[in-house]
Amino acid sequence: MKKFLVILLTAVFVLCLVYAVGCVSKQWRGIEEGTYDSISESLFYESNDINYNEKKEHIQITHIQLLIKQIAKNEYDMANSINVIEDCSLKDRKYYSLDLHFVLKDLSDGVRVTVKDLKYESEAKQYRGFINCNTEVYCLDTWFLFILPNLSNGYRLEWGENIENLHLVFSPYLELKK
Repeated sequence: MKKFLVILLTAVFVLCLVYAVGCVSKQWRGIEEGTYDSISESLFYESNDINYNEKKEHIQITHIQLLIKQIAKNEYDMANSINVIEDCSLKDRKYYSLDLHFVLKDLSDGVRVTVKDLKYESEAKQYRGFINCNTEVYCLDTWFLFILPNLSNGYRLEWGENIENLHLVFSPYLELKK
């Protein structure tokens, strides 16, 4: 009977260990450098207004591109929280520059969007901050989320805009360009 219990407990321990190692190996691997592009479904919005539940295309943005590049800590410090992010999701801190562009209808080049004051929220695995763009063709100054993926090769962005007297939340998904 003792041998049976020892074998049973050993088997349970080994199974728990295998499960734990499997879960750890699939955890977040940190922010990754690269060029990320919006996928076709990403240019839709949903309203926070209970009476307005349909998804519609953004009236100006046709495509979003995000370039993430690793930088040194001194470059991060000199940027003064503008267009930079500190990868707080890993033990070893890394620093990145962010170059966010919105391509607008009837405009071949994109407009650069400033990302600032990103703060890591570990519970939600996301960064919260602000975005700003002030050009003749597009103006934006609002809250912003940079949401980390679990296992995918992309990021979800989220921000709010007031369009046609509605507060709309945009939530595009950007994938790594291959």
